[in-house]
Amino acid sequence: MAMTISNLLSVFKSSVNIPVNDWTLGVDVSHWQGTTNWAKMYSKGVRFGIYKATDFTTKTKVGFRDSQAFINYENTRANNIINGGYHWLQPKVDPYVQADYYLNEYWNGHETDMAPVVDFEDANVNTWNDYLWRLQVYLDEIEKATGRLAIVYTAPGFMASFDKTKLGFLSKHPLWLAHYIQRAYPTVPYPWDKYFMWQYSYKADYPYYIHGSVVANGKDYGVQSSYLDMNWYPGTLEQLRKEIGMDVSIPQPPIDPEPVDPTEPIDDCKKIKFEVLTDSLNIRSEPKVSSSTFTGKKLFKGDIVEFDQSFAPNENWIYDKKVGWIAEKHGGIQYLKRVE
Repeated sequence: MAMTISNLLSVFKSSVNIPVNDWTLGVDVSHWQGTTNWAKMYSKGVRFGIYKATDFTTKTKVGFRDSQAFINYENTRANNIINGGYHWLQPKVDPYVQADYYLNEYWNGHETDMAPVVDFEDANVNTWNDYLWRLQVYLDEIEKATGRLAIVYTAPGFMASFDKTKLGFLSKHPLWLAHYIQRAYPTVPYPWDKYFMWQYSYKADYPYYIHGSVVANGKDYGVQSSYLDMNWYPGTLEQLRKEIGMDVSIPQPPIDPEPVDPTEPIDDCKKIKFEVLTDSLNIRSEPKVSSSTFTGKKLFKGDIVEFDQSFAPNENWIYDKKVGWIAEKHGGIQYLKRVE
């Protein structure tokens, strides 16, 4: 019987949907995913987890720890999941200040299994050469302080913006590559010739790289959002542990790990308050206006809503686990203003 097109597509999909048995699955999260259930992650086959540790606000250039950073540190360790913490490199903040902040506010006292990680993907640059300089300074400062080569997260399309003659210093740093493509290998950008980790999806696609119409499945893995970044280390768990300097023997997590209570305050984070400027404002379950409202809640003009400062606002949305997602600005309309 001749194969129809639908039969061929079915065979293709089934062939690419096969797990890579000798590769190691990982995820990366931040406060955007809410609280992460790392015990569930482990049960789903996740063996390494990277999470946001620090950042600086774009407008005020104030440093902050991600609200989930310490919680994720404790709970990855409790579940024997290899951990790593990243800093979002801001293109308009002094790189020496950024390195000091990551080291003093996170790394010192919360040293992770993996080397420090830097997220290099912000296009809001002064110039491309200037952002590259900031990356080089940041990496050098981290290496001096920790004795470890920081892992660089970036994407091939982003790296295409830079002058290749100035990229040589990056080749010694492990590459964490973001490339969402429906094939068994990503594109490795210059100056690297291989990648350390591959972020292949942002929608919890598993076991491989099937995208398109697939529904985001983050909640199946134990996060509060639908979206979840998925990663491969191209080797066994033993190889990963050896590469990052860990004992290759693999301990098992406790059957009922003791979680860190996410409702507990982290240090003594300051609170920030916003006043509602519009007549009616929905509280959303995710940072997009098409998402469902968070338990049907609304705010009204003149209402004051308080957020933990560690739940850092981005350009448009603010999040607090006790409140939900609220648009600070959308479509050129200002919905909230900060009040003292």
